[in-house]
Amino acid sequence: MLSRRALAALDFLGNATAVLVQLFLRNESARVERLRREGSLENPTAESSCSGEEREVTFDDARTAFAVGVTDEMDLPTVRTRWALLGAVVAAGYRTLLDRNVAGVRRSRLRRATLIGGVWTAWFALGFDNRDRLHSLGLGSTIGALCYRARYGLLGNLPNE
Repeated sequence: MLSRRALAALDFLGNATAVLVQLFLRNESARVERLRREGSLENPTAESSCSGEEREVTFDDARTAFAVGVTDEMDLPTVRTRWALLGAVVAAGYRTLLDRNVAGVRRSRLRRATLIGGVWTAWFALGFDNRDRLHSLGLGSTIGALCYRARYGLLGNLPNE
């Protein structure tokens, strides 16, 4: 069984990875849109018009082709600050309850599942009909968890430790 500090470090790493992936996808989407506006977006494996041979594919061409494939299949929603802050508060609150073992949520899987189910139900009730809202809640939750774990678990001791 892992210690509480090790679990906190894993929680931090998981949320850091999620934030990095989201930032990468947003940057790639913005870059592809900029290339489309400039008109310089072309198929990296297209044959050149004069020689009839395929040109060499560079790393930047492959990265662009990957980004076009990913961003064409998904439309990144805009981030709503108010909903992102709500997500951050909920994530920090959940981890506070878990770290302090309020109502035994750390020891009881049933209580923890009930708490998570309640949070998710509230999220879907608030933002299920709006993709931007739901995305902002998720992004804020990830950032809130990252900040909480940086303070309690990496830089400082866990509560009740």
